[in-house]
Amino acid sequence: MTRGLYWCTELMSSDRGKSDEERQDLTDVPGENADWAEIAKFALTFDGYAFCGSFEKCSQLAHRVRKLVETSTECSLSLPEARACLFNEQRAARWLEFTPEGEWLAYVMVLVSGIREAVGANRSVVRVCPRDAQGDLFGRS
Repeated sequence: MTRGLYWCTELMSSDRGKSDEERQDLTDVPGENADWAEIAKFALTFDGYAFCGSFEKCSQLAHRVRKLVETSTECSLSLPEARACLFNEQRAARWLEFTPEGEWLAYVMVLVSGIREAVGANRSVVRVCPRDAQGDLFGRS
């Protein structure tokens, strides 16, 4: 990990007050070549703490999903759950003052990819596929 960007509440998007239906536009979801700044800004358009009910519950959800993703070939979760996990990763990066890289960034990209696929297909379920065709976690050997 490298020392990274310092995030503040000014980056929190003005569309946070919109409903999920108003916000679900594929053009809003970062592309597969997005940098961390774009991903982090997108992550902040969803309040994972409000969705989960507290910081602790959001963190617990994110940790459970991360463990499940690391030990499975595929898992499914709701779009808001995936968004809460991405939000939690952004908050962790901010508080650790690191920009995700390596396996951490690969996990974030798996979440973003699943969110992008679900939004593009107008589905409320996100399929998270952490392993590539060779079975390598996050596509890394």
